Amino acid sequence: KSRKNSLPFLSNKTLNSERNHQRKFTIDSILLKHKKDMKSKIEEKGYMVNSIQIDVENDENFTIRNIKLTIHKKENNKKDEQVDFDNKNNKIKEVEKINIEINSNNNSEQNNEMQDIVSINSKEINQIKDYINSTYEISKDKIYINN
Repeated sequence: KSRKNSLPFLSNKTLNSERNHQRKFTIDSILLKHKKDMKSKIEEKGYMVNSIQIDVENDENFTIRNIKLTIHKKENNKKDEQVDFDNKNNKIKEVEKINIEINSNNNSEQNNEMQDIVSINSKEINQIKDYINSTYEISKDKIYINN
């Protein structure tokens, strides 16, 4: 008899490979969902998230090895810190912003974006770590920000 219409023989190696592919797809989907959620929640706090990398163990629970984030604070959120209140005269003095353009070949949109970026200090980094720890139950020693 001819086997023209039968399914090709699937070896254990092929089945394991397919399972591993499905598992990787599942892990990637879960990580993407968590990255999007984490990014939106951190940005709600007034920060700009440039990147999030989540490393997980290859176990049943996808145990998190570490999280690496690159985060900056937008300058417009720092304006409150730049306002100096003069209690004697009840006047508000604003610190003037000085823009220096070094490379004239960059487009102005990129320059404006870079001008809005402000580094975050160690206190803010610890606050973000505390927030991630309390929201996602991830140990603070597994969270790396701007490293």
